[in-house]
Formats: sequence, C-alpha cells, structure tokens
Amino acid sequence: MSGSSVSFRAQLRSQEALTVWIQSQDARLSVSPEAYVAALLLPAMYAGSDSIVVDKALDQSFLNGVDTIQDIFQTWHPHLQRVHVVGSARERKSRRREGRTASFFTGGVDSFYSLIKHRDTIDALVYVHGFDVALGNTPLRRQVSRMVRAVGAQFEKEVIEIETTLREFSDRHAPWERYHGAALATVGLTLSEEFSHCIIPSSFPYNHLRIWGSHPLIDPLWSTDMVTFIHDGCEASRFEKCKHISGNEAVHRYLRVCWRNPEGAYNCGRCEKCIRTMTFLLAAGALDECSTFSEAPSIKRIKRYEEIQATIRRLSYQYLPALQALSEKPESRPLVRAIESAIQKTSLRAKVHTILRKVRARARRVSSKFLP
Repeated sequence: MSGSSVSFRAQLRSQEALTVWIQSQDARLSVSPEAYVAALLLPAMYAGSDSIVVDKALDQSFLNGVDTIQDIFQTWHPHLQRVHVVGSARERKSRRREGRTASFFTGGVDSFYSLIKHRDTIDALVYVHGFDVALGNTPLRRQVSRMVRAVGAQFEKEVIEIETTLREFSDRHAPWERYHGAALATVGLTLSEEFSHCIIPSSFPYNHLRIWGSHPLIDPLWSTDMVTFIHDGCEASRFEKCKHISGNEAVHRYLRVCWRNPEGAYNCGRCEKCIRTMTFLLAAGALDECSTFSEAPSIKRIKRYEEIQATIRRLSYQYLPALQALSEKPESRPLVRAIESAIQKTSLRAKVHTILRKVRARARRVSSKFLP
C-alpha cells in the first residue's frame, strides 16, 4: 500500500489555526466529518467555543452520541462550554453487521489483555505514533514499532501504524487524560472504511471507574453506522489482567508499560507504574520471565519518594490483591511491608488533614454563633 493521509485545519476562537494530520503506510484512511468533530469537540469545550461547523452531512447516531458525551463531560466538569455542532444529519444507513475488527495496541497490560481475550476475533492491531510516544522521539518509536510488528507476527494479526499530530493540537487546549478517548475515536473513525468494529482496551475495572477520557460510558457513543467502538476489559482488575496475560511468551518479551521513558528507556523500572506492574507480575509468578524488566521492584525507591507513595495510596485497591498473594512468599515480605507502609503513611496523612479540616470548620461555626 502506498500510504494514506487526512488533514484538517483547526482553529478555536481567536487562536492560531493549526493543521492536524493523520497518516499511515498500512491502511486506507477516510476523510470523515465525524472524525473532525471527535477531534475538535473536547478542545472546543475547554476553549469556550460556541460551535463546530461541518460542511458534510453527519451520522445521526453519532450526533446523538456527541450530545450525550457533552452531558457526561459537563457533569464531570461544569465549567466546560457546551458546543453546538452545526451540520446536517445524513439519512441513516443500516449498520454493517459483518466486518473486520481492529484493536488499539500499545504493548501494555490492557492492550495485551484485550488481544489475548479476543485473539480469535481481532484482525488487526493499531498503534498510534504521537500519542504515548512523541513523534520526535525517533529511537523509542523504532523500538515500539519493532515490538508491535513482532507481536502482530506472533499472533498472526495485521499491524497498522498511524502517525498523527492530534496530541500536539489537543495539548494546547485539553488535558490528555480527558482527551485521549476522543483521540482514539478520531483515528478509529478514519479507519471506518477498513473496520466495522474497533476495540479500545479499558484502563479501570467497573468497581473503580474514574473520570477519564476513555470510559465505558463514552467510547461507544463515538460509534457511527460504519464503525462500532467497544470499550473492553472492565470486568478485570489490573492484577487480574496481569495474571491472565502472565503466561504468554509475547508478554514476556515485549510488555511495555512505562510512560516516563527517561533517556528513551523502553521500561524505566523506576516509576510507580513500572513498580506496580513488576509487583503484580511477581505476585503472578512471571516477573523473572519478563525480559523487559531488568530487576525486581525497588524497595528503596518506594520508601524514599513521596510521589511513588502517594500514587500507591491512590491505587491501593489495585495493590491489595497482589500483596495478599505476595505475603505467602517469604522472600517477598520486605516488598509487601514497604508497600503497606506507603499506604498507611499516606493514609495517616490524609486522615490528619481531614481531622484538621473538620476542626477548622467547627471553629468557624462556633465563632459565627457566639461572636458578633
């Protein structure tokens, strides 16, 4: 295939217009008015824009979904401006029932879980350069590209690599943790001529959902009569996902979870996300098999860095099942104690702050009652 690209000009309010492009050497991309709206909607809401004007007819179910997406985001963030999508609705087509399925893939726990779970139905893996790895980080991009190609070959799946400046545009207007779901939908909509279903691996389980750009309430609402988006994997916790994928050879060779990537590292092994993943793999009995991690979780770093401790506390619900499994292994008990100490330390600090807030609030009520 000779390659394909789409682009559009984006301007929000009085700000400078930017050209956003999406391109691939592996797939035929389609110029989709729905992709244009998906790309602009959240930035427009954050920028306070009144409308998005589209000169092509839009899928009616997509328009309905956009209304609900705005309802959800305004419930989460009441300060966001509601945006009117100005454009006509095209006549509804019968939704394609049969077609190929693509799954977004980064090499992480969520991606591997959905791939292994749906290996019989997934036809292609889609990796987007410019999302988690910047376009300018050529050395790491090469590593990730080799990884995705190797995993695709091992699972006998087509691999589609995409390059885009979407994040360069969105980072000027909206935080990535709120926008990334719309970014994935934008790419998926440009692939609607190739695929009828697009899987977006989940980040959180149903019992611990949080405000997040990719969400089981939101992702399916980007669907059209051409492509259906599926938010996948909420039935499993992070530790359950690690256990599910821990026996796979491709996971052992290619698992990639780090988002800091200092000096182009594939997995730094030092950030909280690397430490968490290594802890879970250790509890699952698979850490020694994973060549993308060169050492065990650092007890010293857990004890030393407040940032790591704070994240452990915030995600303690993810750690607790793994700690229970590790506590049965005598050699892992120092790690268990370090993580439990981090949870208790930050928990105590939070309790102290809560007590102080209550004391101050009570003092203010007493003062207002008895003082003139």
